[in-house]
Amino acid sequence: MQILNVLLALALVASSSAFLAGLFKESIATVSQIDVNKYTGRWYQVYLSRWSSIFAPKGYCVTATYGKFNDTTITVFNSGRKGGPTGEEQAIRGHAYATEESGKFKLNLAGVPFTGNYWVIKLGPVINGQYQYSVVSDTNRLGLYVLARDPETFKKYDAEVKEFLNKNHYNEWLNEPLPSYHDKDCIYPPMPTN
Repeated sequence: MQILNVLLALALVASSSAFLAGLFKESIATVSQIDVNKYTGRWYQVYLSRWSSIFAPKGYCVTATYGKFNDTTITVFNSGRKGGPTGEEQAIRGHAYATEESGKFKLNLAGVPFTGNYWVIKLGPVINGQYQYSVVSDTNRLGLYVLARDPETFKKYDAEVKEFLNKNHYNEWLNEPLPSYHDKDCIYPPMPTN
């Protein structure tokens, strides 16, 4: 029975991918410039797509912490809570390296047998030397992560980001933005040392 469920899920993913690939014949443009120094630090995931949630099941209090390894590579530490804001911590480490095209990175995570695409398609304003939000997708517009420096402060950018997503067709069942949980009861991990 479990094998049947897996096969059905794979069939759904494959058919949905083919459908959406037909909708988006052109890939989305990435940002024309990105300063890695302004990108590093702690981020809070405020939205993700249903497609992205297949690979990163519903988590609470999800963060992404990036560090500068060198001019072309950043370290990655993703963390979240399972089952609720005080549940068991789940974390994964990896690295992302820049490609020749601005805003396009290749992502390698520990234990994941493939390299992912990490495309920065929109950046928020720079305040105190840091981008205030980042919209991340992939080659076929299925993956979607909206990251913010602070979930509460992000509320003033929320309408702007949603308008951008809607104009760029992030409004289908598999790629629409779904809110991520962040509240006062969240337990966040300490900043990693590397």
